[in-house]
Amino acid sequence: MKVKNEHIAAVLTVFALATALQWRSAVAADAATTPATAVAAPAAAADEPPAAGRWIASSPEAERNIRNFIQSQREGVAGNMVNIEKYMAPVFVAETRGDESLQRLLGNQMPGRRVVHREDIKKMGPADFAGVEGHKRTIDEIYGVGNEVIAKWHIQAVVKGKLFGLQGKGQTIDIIGVAFVRLHSEGRAIQGWYRIDSAELLRQLDYKVLPPQ
Repeated sequence: MKVKNEHIAAVLTVFALATALQWRSAVAADAATTPATAVAAPAAAADEPPAAGRWIASSPEAERNIRNFIQSQREGVAGNMVNIEKYMAPVFVAETRGDESLQRLLGNQMPGRRVVHREDIKKMGPADFAGVEGHKRTIDEIYGVGNEVIAKWHIQAVVKGKLFGLQGKGQTIDIIGVAFVRLHSEGRAIQGWYRIDSAELLRQLDYKVLPPQ
């Protein structure tokens, strides 16, 4: 059971902690490069924290998918996913969780895709992220195209506990992450691929990678 819970926590860390806490929708500065099918970014809601970023959606449905994606991040990190049935399907397949290369470097066995059940995610709470404080996530770019959402963001936080199995000692991190998430026709996430800058995370947490002997 402990292994299962650690597995779910790792997936949720990327699904929710590795994507978008601070955010404000914004129209692309270089409008000339915006696809003709893109809709204008809607004004940020009153409860959406400010952050710089670029939003492009190919349709109203794609705009809804972006909103659901962002809501999943905010509620996930807060440990209060009260609207999870709105933005996550009963079964979510994490094709990658983002830290595979890091775990292999550390000598850990990494299974392939992970099937995560929504009911298990509901049981997660703030304690599952207790080792990471002061999250500040800024989406640099986020795109909704058809039933897919693609995002690139910066993660800033203070790591005092474990993050992806790495022990922090109060270091401040600032790393890049990306996600590609597929949603079904009602806007619920069903499949995702994630990547983080593992080498930069190691460096910022003061880990040393030695050459082979």
